Amino acid sequence: ILGIVTGCIHTREVKPVDRLTLATQGQTAYVITLAKDRSAAEGYAAEELARYLKDMTSAEFAIVTPAERGRRPAIAVGPAAARALVSDLNLDGLGTEGIVVKISGRHVILTGGPGAPRGTLYAVYHFLDNVLGVRWWAKDATFVPRKPELTVEALNIVQQPAFEMRGSLGSDSAWDQDWSAHNHLNRMYASTWNVYAPRQETVALFTLDEKHGGGIQFPAGGGFQTDGHSLGVYLPREKYFDAHP
Repeated sequence: ILGIVTGCIHTREVKPVDRLTLATQGQTAYVITLAKDRSAAEGYAAEELARYLKDMTSAEFAIVTPAERGRRPAIAVGPAAARALVSDLNLDGLGTEGIVVKISGRHVILTGGPGAPRGTLYAVYHFLDNVLGVRWWAKDATFVPRKPELTVEALNIVQQPAFEMRGSLGSDSAWDQDWSAHNHLNRMYASTWNVYAPRQETVALFTLDEKHGGGIQFPAGGGFQTDGHSLGVYLPREKYFDAHP
């Protein structure tokens, strides 16, 4: 940081911030910044963040564009809002679902890579869950800790899911889009089964909508629309069985 003092230029070393106070006694100086041109999932991520922070602290975290922030400290949601605060933020290699959760100066950065709305959604949910202690046990069982004074320690989390596709089969919660997205599941299974229905009629039952970041679906075979019956698609019997009985 440069400062002009009595006509001379001096440098001052700034120590990294160890702890930020996001809210105290129902008040906050922070705003949530969100790009004007954002995806549906990024907008939903910001709304979810504001809602859970209010439940936790009773403070109202306004959602504003970077241009509307002024000099207020911010929690940036999404790549455009994040780069408005940290112009050289490295988002390379995050893919469609990688996340960045970090403190930069007095700001908090929650984002995925550009064009990857699930990444930003997962960054917000990681922050709420792994950092602040929100728990989504089931679709009708959520725990939100009360924190009259909300502080966060130094953060610098960059990670990607170990598995490309993640889903849960056999529970009512697994058929709920909110619960699935909260728990970073990108494959929502159907609650009613017609495994031989035409594929165009079943795809919508097996994915998440745009607000929840969409989803992923691997090919399946044999008339089944579940991923446990896809071996024949990847290793066709007529091609491999004779040599590998």
